[in-house]
Formats: sequence, C-alpha cells, structure tokens
Amino acid sequence: MVWELAWPRNPLFTGRADELTELRDRLVASGSAAVVPVALHGLGGVGKTQVAVEYCYRFAATYELVWWVPAQDAALALAALVRLAERVGVAVAGAAEESVRAVVALLASGRRFGRWLVVVDNVGAPGDLFGLLSAAGASGGHVLVTSRDHRWSRLADGVAVDVLPRADAVALLQRHVADLGGPDGDRLAGLLGDLPLAVEQAGAFLADTGMGPGEYADLLGVELRRLMSRGTPVGVRPVAATWTVTLEQLDDPAAVLLARLWAGFGPEPIPLDLVRPEVAGVLPAPLGEVAADRIGLAETVGRLVSLALVRAAGGAVVMHRLVAEVLRDDTPTELRPALRTAARRRLARGHPPVRDRPDAWPRYAQIYTHALATGLVEDDDPDSRHMILWLIRYLRERGDYPNSRGLAAEAHVRYRELLSEDHPDTLTAAHELAAVVQVQGDYPAARPMFDDVLARRRRILGEDHPPGHHAHESHPGRPGRSLAPWRSDLARPRFLSDQDFVC
Repeated sequence: MVWELAWPRNPLFTGRADELTELRDRLVASGSAAVVPVALHGLGGVGKTQVAVEYCYRFAATYELVWWVPAQDAALALAALVRLAERVGVAVAGAAEESVRAVVALLASGRRFGRWLVVVDNVGAPGDLFGLLSAAGASGGHVLVTSRDHRWSRLADGVAVDVLPRADAVALLQRHVADLGGPDGDRLAGLLGDLPLAVEQAGAFLADTGMGPGEYADLLGVELRRLMSRGTPVGVRPVAATWTVTLEQLDDPAAVLLARLWAGFGPEPIPLDLVRPEVAGVLPAPLGEVAADRIGLAETVGRLVSLALVRAAGGAVVMHRLVAEVLRDDTPTELRPALRTAARRRLARGHPPVRDRPDAWPRYAQIYTHALATGLVEDDDPDSRHMILWLIRYLRERGDYPNSRGLAAEAHVRYRELLSEDHPDTLTAAHELAAVVQVQGDYPAARPMFDDVLARRRRILGEDHPPGHHAHESHPGRPGRSLAPWRSDLARPRFLSDQDFVC
C-alpha cells in the first residue's frame, strides 16, 4: 500500500458517526466509485481535518493508495504531489510541475491503482487541484477536500461539519479529565460553544495543569485568548489564532471591519438588512462606502462566508460565539467604541414595516437578542431609546412578562438618569413598566405607578393635551408621525377605576 498521512490516528476522537457514514456514502454509492469529489466544509476549528484523518484510518483497507496533500499553501501542495510522484516512480528529476502531471495522469488511468484516495486539506477557493478532480472522475478514484469555503459545493458533494452535539462535547472533555462531572462539563462545553478544537484545548489544559473546571470557566470571561492559545495538539493552529490570522491575511479592510462589527452582536442570526445603503452613513470607513453599494456589500459578505467566519442562514448570518469573542478581544481598543455605536445604530433602525401587529414579532425577536448583546438600553440616541420601548411592548404582548418587566425597569432607571424624570421617553418607560406589572396581576403596585405617570403628563402637557400629538418626538424614520409608544392605540396610559383592581 502507498500511504502518506501527516497525522497519527487521534485516540481521543469522539462522535462524528453520522458525518463519517455520510462521507463514506458520498464517496462510494451502492458499491460504485463516486465520480465527483467530496468536500468537508465548516467553521475553522470545527474538526474537518480530524474527520478526514479518522476516515483515512477507518477505511484504509479499502484503498491501495492514500495520500495527504496540505493545501493551505500552494508550494506545500505541490511538494506533497511531487513526493507521491517519486514514491510511485513517475517523477521527472528537477521538474516539479511535470512530475505532478505525470502522477495525476497515472491516477487518472486507473492502471496501477484502481482504488485510491487523495485528501486535499485546508484548501481555499474551489479549483481543479492540479487536475485531481478530473482524474477522480476518469478513474473512479476518490478526492476528499476539507475547506472553510462553502463554494466547494459547486464542484463537489458537500458534507457539513458542525459543532459537536453537547453530549459528545462533554464526552471529549471527560476523555481528558475522567472525573469531570456532568454539570461542570455541560457548563464548560456551553461556554466553548461545543467547538471541537476549543473543547480539545480546554480538556488538555485541565489535564496538564490540574485546574478545576469551575476556575477555568470563570477565566474564560477574562483570559479567553490566553486560554485558547494553550493545550493545542501538535501541528494545529490554536483557537486564538484560527480566525485572527484569517483576518490579518485578508486584504479587504471593509470585510475586516464588517467581521468585527458582527462580532459585537449576539450568537443568534444577524439580519443582513441591518447593513444596507440607507444606513451606510453611520458605518466607519471604508465599510460605509462599501455598504452604500449593494453589489459591493454582497461581495464583501460573500468573502466572510467563504472564509467561514460567518455562516449564511436565509437572509441572515450567524457567527459562532467563540469566533465573536476572539474577534472582539482582537479588535483594536481605539476602534471598539465606533463599532459598538455602529452596531447599536443598526439595531435602532431595524424596525419591521408594520410594528403594531403580531406580524412584527419575529423581527423584534431577532432584534431583542442583539439589543441585549450590544447594550442598546445604555445608548443615548433617541432611535435606540425608541427601539427599546418597542421591544418592551413586544415582549409584553408576546406574554414574556419577566423579560418585559426587566427591560422596562432597566430602561426607566437609565432614562431617568440620562434625561430626567419628566422626559417623554422616561415617562413612556415608566408607563410600560406599570403595564407589565398590571398584567402580571400586581394591581396594588401598578396603580400608583400609573398615577405618577398621569400626574407628570398632566403637569407637563396640560389637561387637554390629546395623546399622540408630540411634535418634538417624531417617529423614527417617519417624519411628522408621533412616537408610536405614545399613540393611544399602543401605549396610552390607562386611567384605571376601582373596578379594575377587583380580582
């Protein structure tokens, strides 16, 4: 057997039964050799290479030749194929490219090796890989590609490699630290986002140092990059560098800024329309210029997707929580305030077209998670305050009373300190807080809160002032319209009678 594999078999390999089964089925369908390559694609650090390594060892007996080609650098890939040519006796002395053509032709012929596998690891953009893809189609040999670039699905059958299921992530930790309890393992795996490389590093660090899992989990919040640079298997780039190096090598300042901007959001899907030409003016340069051009923006997003820094998800992108934390930590200090402000401004203007019906709830559900992550309630921009007031009301109408009450209380305290007791936004927050206290059934607490709002509005606006006519509080993005939470159909204070408090 002709064999070169850069990796020993991983004795701690855990799970991935479904992925390995799917990979084998794609390469060999009903006993017939596949005529197209198979590409393992997914986030950096998700374990694509380890799945490929395990496949090679598990199915070694079914091949006559297995060869590993590291493709992160073209020179390394060329050198690996030249070594193969030398091994099978078709190399041309002093002529690397001729040697590669000769060995690819040999594989394509199928004469000496009817069952062969070439693994091309960590390749970038799709391509024919020195003719290997064509050789596989001609001979029935197998080409297995690992890449972050999802565009390989155009040339190959794609097998997605995602984070580990929680049970497998905990099991991997326990293979390093046998006495690691289930709750501790579950907490640690959750903080690491079930990312295999991060879990592997954490387990190795705990085993080597004897540190307790609770202490390690606490340190993740303050020493993420240092911890994620330790415990890495030999030859593997640590988590701390997996994505920062990718950004450093990306010759596209706008794409780098967009990745750092998205890193400030939460781990849930980020709507792509939050970055659009209409709001390009508040984005830092050069991202603002790119965002003003729909085609340029789409291409910039595509670059980040192709590098697996984010994953496309139906009009949104998702950034793994660990990727986001590493990128946030890597963002230059002087740039952080501008990116935080830009993220908040994007969210503040992210209202759905129709706001006061249940149809708007899915959109507000998207905004809410990122509003928490970005600290939108702390922002002093009027649009941000208006979005918070809408989110409070959305949560209440959906029936999420605890979160509605918590956000309303936080907003009321913040706006009282930032603005004044009598500012319209402060009073609206107070009214929203009273409303959720009322629907929770605490009528004795709700009534004096409503009374206070009513008294302040009477004093400020007068007895005869009609609801919804506050010219100084325009509806965001709709000049001339009053701020929606003040309108009588949305948030007008209800003047309760004694009958309202009868249980």
